[in-house]
Amino acid sequence: MSLGIDSILNIAGSALSANQTALNVTGNNIANVNTAGYSRQEAVFTDGLYVDANGGQVGTGASISQISREFNTYIESQYNDASTLSNRYNVLYQNLQYVETIFAQNDSGDMGTSLDQFFSDWSSLQANPSDTAARQALLNDTQSLDSTIQEAQSNIASAQNSVNQQVSTDVESANQIIQNIATLNGEIASQTSSTSTPNGLLDARATQVRDLAKLLNINTIDRGGGNLLIQTSNGCSLVDGTATSQLKYLNNQVTPSLTPGSSFNGKIFFEGQDSNEYTLRVVQAGGYSNGGAVFEASLDGGKTWMTSNSGKTEYFSAGNYGGKATVGNLSVYFGQASNSTMAPSGNLAVGDQFQIVPKGGVYYYQSASTPINLTPQQLAGGVDNPNRLTGGEIAGLLDYRDIYCGAYQEKLNTLAKSLIWEVNSQHSQGAGLEKFSQSTGTYAVNSNGGSLGLNSTGLAFAGKLSSGASMMYFYSASTGALASGGSFGMINFGGSGNALRGLDPKTDSLTDVANAINNTFGTFCTASILNNKLQITANAGYTFAYGSDSSGLYAALGLNTYFDGSSSSTISLNAAVGANSDFINAGHVDGTGLSASGDNTTATAIAGLATKTVDLSNPFTGSTSQTLGGYYSTMVSQIGSDAANTKYDYQFQSTMASSLDSQQNAVSGVNLDEELTNLMKYQHSYQAAAKLVTTADQMMQTVLGLKS
Repeated sequence: MSLGIDSILNIAGSALSANQTALNVTGNNIANVNTAGYSRQEAVFTDGLYVDANGGQVGTGASISQISREFNTYIESQYNDASTLSNRYNVLYQNLQYVETIFAQNDSGDMGTSLDQFFSDWSSLQANPSDTAARQALLNDTQSLDSTIQEAQSNIASAQNSVNQQVSTDVESANQIIQNIATLNGEIASQTSSTSTPNGLLDARATQVRDLAKLLNINTIDRGGGNLLIQTSNGCSLVDGTATSQLKYLNNQVTPSLTPGSSFNGKIFFEGQDSNEYTLRVVQAGGYSNGGAVFEASLDGGKTWMTSNSGKTEYFSAGNYGGKATVGNLSVYFGQASNSTMAPSGNLAVGDQFQIVPKGGVYYYQSASTPINLTPQQLAGGVDNPNRLTGGEIAGLLDYRDIYCGAYQEKLNTLAKSLIWEVNSQHSQGAGLEKFSQSTGTYAVNSNGGSLGLNSTGLAFAGKLSSGASMMYFYSASTGALASGGSFGMINFGGSGNALRGLDPKTDSLTDVANAINNTFGTFCTASILNNKLQITANAGYTFAYGSDSSGLYAALGLNTYFDGSSSSTISLNAAVGANSDFINAGHVDGTGLSASGDNTTATAIAGLATKTVDLSNPFTGSTSQTLGGYYSTMVSQIGSDAANTKYDYQFQSTMASSLDSQQNAVSGVNLDEELTNLMKYQHSYQAAAKLVTTADQMMQTVLGLKS
């Protein structure tokens, strides 16, 4: 086959078109050198068909087969993994710096300083038990300590509350990005063919995927043609081509999981808030009263179970509205779905489980399905639950709110509760400069007839009660002397005519306490129950004082105590003490009923708490034996250590992400030197192709000239 001059023109034409396209691509690269998310494009040249000619095959020119996008999907996947962790730890580090400031020492001192001053004031009172100035100084510094503890708790709570709004906003942003990616998937699918790749849309989608990875950790599978699959870490599909699912921020979720043989027909209810999730599992079948169903509780999805102060698994009696069980920081009870105050029908069966999430959380949501909890959760040993969110800003915010601030709050509560109990247990057995004509407990029970030692009683310190004797003393109001030879002694729970018996918290109720006092000392006082609290009123002509109490009854009921409250948010000075410093108990009543104004027994015991090792425990972090001041110092050190560790993790993951981003830029970034080289190359090629047209024209003119 012979080739004519027109073949040269065709070759020149294809060369002009191809190089013009290449120049356009190069120009577009140069124009977008500063465009975020832009991937460098390259015109791919392909030679044309070959035809047979004299001596062999001859090509027919060149064309652009595709405009390729320089992009490494593997590096991008690695970058998103590092970026999601970097954002998680960055959020943690930035917020933990704020927590450090809450406990940092300032010009007015810190909580540790206030705690030291509190015990120092008791030492001063120990030296001068009846000194009015020492008593007033103690009251002032106590109120300062209470305020410091309450303020720290309030600041942490405010930080947690601010996170809720941020997470809710981030969830909305994530849902919008999910929808954007699905829309881009559809557009990419419609514009993708064997000869055309929508590079701009692919860049836009990659940018959206990066934005989503900053919010939460994801897995991506690109099946080509716009069919990109995005899943959460536990396999929940967020984007599948053009189909999407949503995330939702939901509050206070309860999810039952009943065994096939369960006849339970009702609902579980709870009161209170917590940074932990609770899994309740029934271990003894039955109804909703003492001797009925019994359950255990877990804070890590059933991996481990909550223990009592003795270290053994703690069991809780299932109750209705009137018999709520105190589980951690919650009051839990069972009721009818339509009426929480009415007991449900049917019995609980062994193996029935209930998950309680007493806080806001992130859930994967599909229509007509149960929301799947994605809220970050820490398992035993500090390991992240892999079936929850473990990366991104959302995980970082929720980690900060629950795992870190939640732990600090629990430790602060443990410190406050231990301080209250240790001081009150000493103070409630002491005596001040003035005796009582009336005394009302500060702690209420849920049911006057419920056993005081059960966790359903509602007493904050029910677990501190033990079997033992509680002493009381009654005096003549006019002379101050003991009223009679029988006006003092142990409260007898054995009843009239029976042997003396002290409190048994497993069986005795608040009603039993009132009856025991009336039966033992009814001549001198009247014990009654007011608003579920014990009230003791001296009969006319008498006053009374409290004595030694090996059962802890007085401290548990809030009788003759120094502090009120049971947590960092409720700790306060007992109102009776605050109103009259004579009720500060520096001394005590001895076995004969005498109480000297110079006695410093109780002041000495409370001052000694500054150096005494005490047991501090909570169901979330276990037990430890430290001084109260040492426990506080350990907590502050932990906060500093957490901030330092998250800073290191952030810097490490940030460096990883930056390195991977640089690697991706090396592939997809626009290099102006390279583009200028290409610009000259394609320009010269274009000029050469144009010269080929001129040459073909001259050849044609030569051929035409042959006719003449």
